[in-house]
Amino acid sequence: MSFSPNEKGQGLVEYALILILLIIIILVVIRLFGPSISDFVNNLLSTPTPTPTPALEGSGFLLGKIAVIAATL
Repeated sequence: MSFSPNEKGQGLVEYALILILLIIIILVVIRLFGPSISDFVNNLLSTPTPTPTPALEGSGFLLGKIAVIAATL
């Protein structure tokens, strides 16, 4: 299939226009929802994490379970 010189760059221009449109959409979304997203992330980071119970703390619990399973085999 032969292309005329005017058609060779058409695909590139179309991809560039799609990319520009996506960038504009992303910027608008960030502009509109940026503060609420920031507040959400800050709330997640500032929420204290629950402390684990001593029975489940560390790898001793897991090793104990493995020992029990191995003993039953």
